[in-house]
Amino acid sequence: MLIALTIALVCSIAYNVYQHKVIARSEGALFDWSYELERDIQVCRLRTDGSLLSVWYDLNEDLADDSSVYFDNKGRSASAWVDLDYDGIMDLEYVLGMDGEILATYEDSDRDGRVEDYTRHTNDSLITYRDKNQDGHFAFTEIIERRSR
Repeated sequence: MLIALTIALVCSIAYNVYQHKVIARSEGALFDWSYELERDIQVCRLRTDGSLLSVWYDLNEDLADDSSVYFDNKGRSASAWVDLDYDGIMDLEYVLGMDGEILATYEDSDRDGRVEDYTRHTNDSLITYRDKNQDGHFAFTEIIERRSR
């Protein structure tokens, strides 16, 4: 009897987690959201043709998304976002090229919800800018580091 109650409790919790994830996403006319319980991911597809738009991950199992990957119209990864401190705000974005290489990173380095650092990745160097005046733009005068690759 105790085993049956334990199994029922586990199933109930799993179902409630699934329902929470499904309800947490709004389903508009353009998007279909699905939740894969076994991998704890949410998938967003275009309703018209089913093409993949994004995948959301809950890495620490707190029912909040901690990272996401966005895809272009050919199904290639275009960008990835990561919540480094699990506070519900994405802190780091990777912008990816057509071959999956990192083209740029944007980081909220002081965790205030605003991007301060931008790093441009070229074939031979990394150039990092810091938005010192917090105007949302990265000027040539705001370069803080140049590194060879």
